[in-house]
Amino acid sequence: MRVISCKYSSHRIHKFITGTALLCFFVLVPMLWAGGGSLGGTDPMIKITSLPTKLDLKAVLAKVGDDVSRDTGLDKNMVTYYWQTFDCIYAPGASSVGIEGDIVFIDIYVPGFMTDEDIGKVMTSLAVSLEKNAGINRKALFIYTHVCELKRLYMMGEIITDWSQVGGPATDKSATAE
Repeated sequence: MRVISCKYSSHRIHKFITGTALLCFFVLVPMLWAGGGSLGGTDPMIKITSLPTKLDLKAVLAKVGDDVSRDTGLDKNMVTYYWQTFDCIYAPGASSVGIEGDIVFIDIYVPGFMTDEDIGKVMTSLAVSLEKNAGINRKALFIYTHVCELKRLYMMGEIITDWSQVGGPATDKSATAE
C-alpha cells in the first residue's frame, strides 16, 4: 500500500478514507465471506489514531497484522489497517487514572455477525502487539468498536435487513421478529 501526501484538509481525507473503507468492507468483503460467523471469515477494519509519530508505521502495521492473525486465526489479508494522526489531544484526566503519555485511539469496524468473543480476541491482540511493536503502553489505548447492525445500514440502494443481502449469513428471522 502506498501512502499519498495530500494538501486536502484532514476532514476531506478522513471522509475519503472512511468512504473507501466502507465500500471495501460492505461490498467487497461480504462477497468473499464464507465462514459461518467464525472469526476466520469476517473482515474488521482497524483505524489507529495518535499524535504525530516518528514510528515506521508501515512496518508497525505489518507486525501488528502478523500478530493479530497469529493470535486470532484471522487471515491477515482480510483486515485493513490504517493509521492517522490528530493535530492535538487534550485529555486532562488521563494522568489521574494512571495513563502516562498520549492516548491512542483505535476504532475497529466490525460486521454485526462477528461475536463478542472474536472482537475481544482482536482487541487484546492489538493491545499486546502495539505495546510490543510500537512501545505504546496498553493503558494508553482506547479501543472501541463500530458495529454495523441490521436495519442500520443502507447500501446498494436499500436498507439491509438480512446479512445475506451483502454476502453474510442468513439472519435468523425468529431472533429479529418485532
